[in-house]
Amino acid sequence: MKKKVAIWGAGPSGMMAAHAVSEMGHEIKIYDKDPDMTRRNAGVFYLHSDCNLGLEPIRIKHRVLGGIHFSDADLASAYGAKVYGDPMLKKNSIVGARRIAEVTGYNAQQAVSRLWDIYGDFVEREEIRNFDRDYSLFSQEHDLIVSTIPAYALFPDADLKATSTWIGIGEAPSEENFILYDINPQIPWYRCSAIAGVFVMEFGKNYVPKLPSELKYQQVTKVMSDVSPLKKFPNLLFTGRFGAWDKTILTHNVYFNVLDWLFEMEQTSDG
Repeated sequence: MKKKVAIWGAGPSGMMAAHAVSEMGHEIKIYDKDPDMTRRNAGVFYLHSDCNLGLEPIRIKHRVLGGIHFSDADLASAYGAKVYGDPMLKKNSIVGARRIAEVTGYNAQQAVSRLWDIYGDFVEREEIRNFDRDYSLFSQEHDLIVSTIPAYALFPDADLKATSTWIGIGEAPSEENFILYDINPQIPWYRCSAIAGVFVMEFGKNYVPKLPSELKYQQVTKVMSDVSPLKKFPNLLFTGRFGAWDKTILTHNVYFNVLDWLFEMEQTSDG
């Protein structure tokens, strides 16, 4: 049965959620407080899947620096310490990068542009400011809700574990596609990448940008939890790294999370 689905947030996760909802044949409406700004600030550099968008594949080289003699466990701890300032918050992604020298990725900016071309007309300017009130109002007009709005905006009093770091963004030759990871504490950045013409250096906790610089710096929030702390609702899905407050959820995961959730909802209603 066709359902009316509200998408909260028009960032990459919100647009990917809308794509999944549309793929399942449901009606969508996307709500964002500032769609123009949200679209400009899309901060995803590559996807792990083309999410049925027909994106061009990119071969991306991986290299891990500074940890040749480390065990996998020690490598993950050292990387977690550099990123979050806490060795207990292990980053196992670096272990995978050490084992796989090259992966296939997809251009995230191409994906965002394509998603806006397809679903941009369904975006309305409206701010979700009070969860209890807005959840009640939207539930009256929509069958389902998918929220990708950062949890700290919806639940300002919640205990959401996070840290702030800096990234520097610049331009790179279009033929350069690599990611370097470094666990040496003397090296200020923990990840350096050039993908599809975008150069990015990501710095760990306590780093202070050196200005002036050829890079454009911006401060970012790093989610520290890998299990969503948010309460479950029968007709609402929190998804996306900031929407669910789960650092394991990447943008391509949103597409598959929403598909799985909608499929489960159909199975439940049919049963």
